[in-house]
Amino acid sequence: MSSVAVESVNPDADGLVGGIDLWPSQTLPGPKYRFADGSLLVRTEFSLLYSRIGTQFNIGGETSSQFRLPNAKGRTFVCVDPAQTEFDLVGETGGTKAASMPTHGHAMSGAPGGTFGSSGHTHTGLSDAPSTATDVESAAPTATVSGNSHTHNTTTGGPSATASPTIGTLAAAEATGSGNNMPPYLTLQAIIKVS
Repeated sequence: MSSVAVESVNPDADGLVGGIDLWPSQTLPGPKYRFADGSLLVRTEFSLLYSRIGTQFNIGGETSSQFRLPNAKGRTFVCVDPAQTEFDLVGETGGTKAASMPTHGHAMSGAPGGTFGSSGHTHTGLSDAPSTATDVESAAPTATVSGNSHTHNTTTGGPSATASPTIGTLAAAEATGSGNNMPPYLTLQAIIKVS
């Protein structure tokens, strides 16, 4: 008489226990799943899951017989990177929806500065300037220029081709508000296989 080998039960046959998926419904797909919402589970009831994730998602308030599911509510996922302290361990959280403008300064180049020496120049008046009422009517609009010379000197701070530019710094700007730090998004449920 032949016997049929008994197949051992594989709890991971229909999905990895502890695996997290995105789910487009408010209803769980079956009794082997829970929402990844930080809920408490009993260690002995979900022993395989507990052996895999332990207490790394506990936040306090758990008894010695409980452990907590990951809480993905309102969060995006980031993969572990041992080279970055914010992402070097499973279960770390961080980030913010709003970002404040930090105090900062701006470099300013090409600011004019220095003093300027005397740079005389001459203006001359019109030689045919009218002197009587009859002369006003007969004055030529294209009169020649001569005589009446005078001089102006540039003053400190005035423009000059030889002015040396200096570099300055604007005062630091204070943070006065915050801005949205969120990219475009689509909300789904994160579910975890518990058995």
